[in-house]
Amino acid sequence: MSTDYLSYLSDSQQNRMHFAGAATGLDINSMIDAEMTKASEPVKKLQEEEKSLTNRQTALQNVSDRLDTFRTFVNDWKLQSNFFHNDATSSNEDVLTVTTSGSVRDTTFDVTVDNLAKNQSYFSTSSVSAETTTRLENLGGTGNGIAGAGTLSVNVNGTAYEVDYFEGNTLEEITEQIEGLDDNLQVYAVNSSDGLKLFFSGTDASVNLQISDSGTLLESLNMTESHKSGGFVLGDPDATMDTFGISDTTGGQLTITVDGADYQLAYDPVSDDFDSWITNIYGDPTYDTLLEKVSIYYGSNGQTGADEAMKLFINSKNPESNVTVTETGDGNMLEMMRFFETYASAERVTGASTDMLDTIGVSDSGDLVFTVDGTDYTIGYNVATNDLDDVVTLINGTAILQDKVSANIVEDGGELQLVLSAKDNTTTFEVSDTGSLLRAMNMTEEFESTSAVTGADTDYLADFGTTEDSGTISINIDGSYRYVNYDASATGDTLAELVNKINAADSRIYAEVEDLGGTLNLKIGSTEPDVNISLSDSGDVLETLNIEATEANGHHSNGYSTTGHSESGFQEAQQATTTVNFGGIETEITSDTNTFTNVLQGINFTARQESTTPVTVTVTQNIEATKQHIMDFVDEYNDLMDYLYERLYAEDDRVQTTSTTSEEGDSEDTEDELADVLVGDPLLRSVFEELKSMAYQDMDGGGQEVYYSNTMSGTEESTLYDLGVRLPSGSTRILSIHVDGFDDPIEMTYSEEDTLEDITNRMALYGDYNVNATIEENGSGSFVFKISSPNDIIITDTATTGYSGLKSILLTNHGDTSLKYDYLTEIGVGSSDGFSDYTNNYRNIMRGRLSINEGLLESALRTDSEAVWESFGISTTIAGTEMKGLATQLSDQIYDYNTFNTGKIQRIIGYNGTIAQEVRRINSEIIDWSSRLNRKFEALWAKYASLEQTISRLQEQGTALQNAFTNLNGGN
Repeated sequence: MSTDYLSYLSDSQQNRMHFAGAATGLDINSMIDAEMTKASEPVKKLQEEEKSLTNRQTALQNVSDRLDTFRTFVNDWKLQSNFFHNDATSSNEDVLTVTTSGSVRDTTFDVTVDNLAKNQSYFSTSSVSAETTTRLENLGGTGNGIAGAGTLSVNVNGTAYEVDYFEGNTLEEITEQIEGLDDNLQVYAVNSSDGLKLFFSGTDASVNLQISDSGTLLESLNMTESHKSGGFVLGDPDATMDTFGISDTTGGQLTITVDGADYQLAYDPVSDDFDSWITNIYGDPTYDTLLEKVSIYYGSNGQTGADEAMKLFINSKNPESNVTVTETGDGNMLEMMRFFETYASAERVTGASTDMLDTIGVSDSGDLVFTVDGTDYTIGYNVATNDLDDVVTLINGTAILQDKVSANIVEDGGELQLVLSAKDNTTTFEVSDTGSLLRAMNMTEEFESTSAVTGADTDYLADFGTTEDSGTISINIDGSYRYVNYDASATGDTLAELVNKINAADSRIYAEVEDLGGTLNLKIGSTEPDVNISLSDSGDVLETLNIEATEANGHHSNGYSTTGHSESGFQEAQQATTTVNFGGIETEITSDTNTFTNVLQGINFTARQESTTPVTVTVTQNIEATKQHIMDFVDEYNDLMDYLYERLYAEDDRVQTTSTTSEEGDSEDTEDELADVLVGDPLLRSVFEELKSMAYQDMDGGGQEVYYSNTMSGTEESTLYDLGVRLPSGSTRILSIHVDGFDDPIEMTYSEEDTLEDITNRMALYGDYNVNATIEENGSGSFVFKISSPNDIIITDTATTGYSGLKSILLTNHGDTSLKYDYLTEIGVGSSDGFSDYTNNYRNIMRGRLSINEGLLESALRTDSEAVWESFGISTTIAGTEMKGLATQLSDQIYDYNTFNTGKIQRIIGYNGTIAQEVRRINSEIIDWSSRLNRKFEALWAKYASLEQTISRLQEQGTALQNAFTNLNGGN
């Protein structure tokens, strides 16, 4: 019978079965055991080696686990929200609660909660001329409200309600009924100087709310989706559609799609007018289903003659409806009625479309530049050889552009209007003009003298009758301001000089003087149709030149109108609004939720309810708590380093400090049976030394303050002009670098023609300042330009507003890779308390322990707590330079140790680590030895069994012979 010798050998001697020697009296088991014990000595050595390896593997795994535990702690500990401790209070926590994160300054300010965030709301998208006491039939003005009775269906969290309404009801009556339906529903009206807005909302974000309308109440309150003219369109609704510029075709057709269902509306521009066309739609029963879902109507501006204009409306009746309007026929009603983004003459121009451009007031030839989806398309024109028809033909004939933009001319009784329109709701475009076509067609905004002024443009401003000696014209250009200073004294600026100053202020505005023969007319306007401007004057030049800045007279609006599409009044949330008073200055702050983050750096508050009474917020730094937080880190770090040290060194070889003498032996790790396995282990020594050295290193590695560019296309041979620098023709500018420690700045002159290499070579001349300019090319046609210094530097540029200087193009970013406290000893974290006990200092360094000087640490925290955190927790990259504090570096280092399969420790103890591979090799050898020993074991048993049988037979033969002799002797 085969026997597993290794299992047999593992049994104690007394537990082994003994079957041999019974017949002979020989102790065969002992004889076999003696031989097998000697033969199995290599196996025992292998087993001992395997146990040593697995013990090391387990001990190193314990180290790995301990490192991971510390990493988990440090990752949480270094977060700014946990690192800094601040005391924040609100004078009324029912209205406002306050929290802080990161480093904050001691501060106090007042907060008024204007509006809370609301969830799942139906609301008026624009104000309605009404009050809550207004009858429903008069919403938006007398007779402009609901067209008849209807029913509102309201569903709140699955519960359905209905509210009937009639023309004679007031809005207040209906809202009171709705608000009384369910405790989870609230309705409120907001009155403003523009009118009223209505809001339906759940009381909180958990409320699921739906509202629908069988009538027109929601539509009258501007709560439903609307497709309409972006602005009033010049024309008479009783005149045929072709007078609006709608194409002379019999194939016009609109398609209105409501929740996936299509409805076609045909029109004939030659015979149909809007009034009769809409009347016929409402009288046609085939459109009943459509008219249950949408309303179609027009509104007039109330003017007559050349000033008469109208808007076309196609509105859904319910907020839930998804409505689209498209032109599916050959016509262009939507473009000409300004349903899409449009540039159009605000006032018509006298002339015919076949007149040369110079005869209808266009003075300068140029290019129309259309920008569509980021691509520019240029249409050139010549005032002497082109007419308006030519320009329109060129626009409509340009490939790609013709699919996005439509150009049309409206001619009506000797009057011209140019219309440039997108062809759908998704297309947005810009148009600019290097000549004067758009200005001549009244498509740009302009302020003009309301009456001519006697004089010439070479006259001084004072000659026109100004009473102020100086002043400033402020020009608001789409929200950004340009300021033009002028001298109106007797020998100050001339009118021509003032015009030049305005023209130099910004490319989006112009000024010109029209000479009427002894009298002058001043014009100030925008150069592009979609640019809005407004004027004000601290002196009296505009008033003297009859420019009325109030826009009451002499003002021409621009010809730009956005798409006339507005979504239905439904939103998941509306912004919360608060008014914050900082030292007497009020600022409105909005948030998508009721929590306002980083109102001041690191200060957050949550609005609980609206209040007209200001709540006072007070925030102070809790230095003691932050200091304790750092001490907690030192304790955890020291525990880790003690754990590693006490495994690396035998007890007799360990150095002791005043901090460890009483502590050692009390650790929970003293019960670790494998605590001595790693004494002198090379891997543990490497880990311990690497972690120990990190606490005493320079954290920023000699950081730099740096100004640098974005990644740009080009090389060092590129000129500044190639890279986007723009200066007045032939001029130079000065880049100044103010370096801390030097009285005089570096002043480097540059021009557009300089190359990037010229700049770096020029900077090299200032080597004494310790400032470096470098070009870092990536080898694929791109580079980053940097100016850096270990000193504090400030870079300024004399390039003026309206131009692009070297700094604004090539030094757009600024950062500092220097840490204020780049050694922990600077903040009181080092090798001994007070940094004067040299014996402890040396021993703490040997053990990798840190101590805290509380005085130094508190001083650093009070001076700059943010900089203290950076020494521990910062993790950022500035201009390609990584900045990491100690805690971040420790976390990264431990991650590198324990990364699966590839980490420094995992390469030893992991599944594919060197220990596992060696154990597998040993196990393979043990298996081989097991087979050999089993065979030897079986052979020995066979040999001794045969020997016993032989001896047994001889004994039997001897017994038989003895018995025979006895019988021969008569039994004696």
